[in-house]
Amino acid sequence: MKIRGQTPNSEVQEFGVCPRISRPLIMNRLIAVAFILFCFEIGLFLVFVPWSALWENNVLLAYSFTLRELLLNNFIRGAISGLGAIDVLLGFSELGRFWKSLKVIKHPRTTTTE
Repeated sequence: MKIRGQTPNSEVQEFGVCPRISRPLIMNRLIAVAFILFCFEIGLFLVFVPWSALWENNVLLAYSFTLRELLLNNFIRGAISGLGAIDVLLGFSELGRFWKSLKVIKHPRTTTTE
């Protein structure tokens, strides 16, 4: 049932959402932002925690001396921090890709045929 003066996108306009942006696109953007934040959070955690007191005073390390020797080894700590650094770089890469996709959506290429 169509009310006179009502456009198909009027429901979308009432809520302040741009009518050109579809719901799947908004969900894709939210998922991309969540992934970028996840990469930064996990990356920074893995970079800094192996060198903190939280790592050394872990309850799980009290049960196994072999595991304690392994995880308190500086080479293992460095490897875990390296994984964190790679994760942060992945976050920056995804952030750049996200910004590029926003620019493409805001300024789409127009093709002219002569």
